[in-house]
This record gives sequence, C-alpha cells and structure tokens, in this order.
Amino acid sequence: MTVSELVRGQPAEKLARIFGPIAPSHTECISVGRSRWPYLVSRDPWAAGVAYHNLLLRWGDEKPFTKGEAAYYGWMKAMRTALRRGRSPRFHVEVPMTWGDYHGRCDIAIGGKGLAEVKVSDCPAEKPRAKDVGQLAIYCAGLKAEYGALVYVQLREQKVVVHWFFKGAVLVKGAGEMIHGRN
Repeated sequence: MTVSELVRGQPAEKLARIFGPIAPSHTECISVGRSRWPYLVSRDPWAAGVAYHNLLLRWGDEKPFTKGEAAYYGWMKAMRTALRRGRSPRFHVEVPMTWGDYHGRCDIAIGGKGLAEVKVSDCPAEKPRAKDVGQLAIYCAGLKAEYGALVYVQLREQKVVVHWFFKGAVLVKGAGEMIHGRN
C-alpha cells in the first residue's frame, strides 16, 4: 500500500487527534514575485501540483526551462532558499521509501537527515493539515529522518509556507500510532 493510500484511508477525526496537536517548531513564509508567464500557471491545483512536482525532478540538471516550467520558477526558488536556510545545501528528490507494508516516494531529502513533503495549494495553509503531517510522519519513520518540513506552495497567494518539524521523533511516534493505534 502506498503512503498516500494509507493516509487517505484514515478517518479525518483520527488524523486530527494524532497529528493536530503536533505544532511546527518554526514556520517561514516567503513571498513570490509575479511570474513572467502567469497564464501558464494552472488554476487547477491538481494540474499545478503535477507541473510543480515535474519541475522538482529537474532540480539538479542544467538544461534551460521551458516557458511552462519557468512559470513556476519563483515558487521553486523561494522553496529552495527556505530549505537551504533551514538545514543543508544538499538535496535529493523523489526518494523511495519502504516501511513495513507501506511504500512511497518522499519529495525531498535534505542533507541526509531531514525530509520535505511539498503540497501545491490554491488556498492558505497557515497551519499544516493533519493528513499532510501524517504523510510526512510516515516518511520520517521509514527513512529515519531527524526532522521534516511541510512545504505549501500557494499559487493564488503568491507565497511559499514552510512548516519545520525539528523533533522527528514526535512525528515517528504519531506514525506508529496511526498504523497500530485505535481508530
């Protein structure tokens, strides 16, 4: 079962009970300037998320961006700046993970000790959603991460919000409770 399927299959009340009380250690909000090609930024959050995650795969290459990719560059630059400031200049994208019966791909590994999960949204995310914290928690448990970050790329508000969780053990404990605990 994938990590996404696991989290989506949990009752919202259970996720809120386990992960709602886990507050970020630090939250950073970065404004993003207007795109040179705003008409190429999808208004559909799903399509924008796919485009943004495809751009993540281009993180380390030196090839020029297409106009469609460049339309999202401001958000990508803001996210990269925040993640570098947070802990490490080294990143790996689409990191495979297996934890027991669960598998998936975490969006970004930060310097070998941390993880970041990226969510593209068309609405504000000043507080992390419990289901997103749950997903990050499973990845932290499976990849033995010391800390994690939830990155909300907010297209309509022209900003990137990064919620840092510097106590990975709290996330891992929540992941265990989600899988083995009561409903």
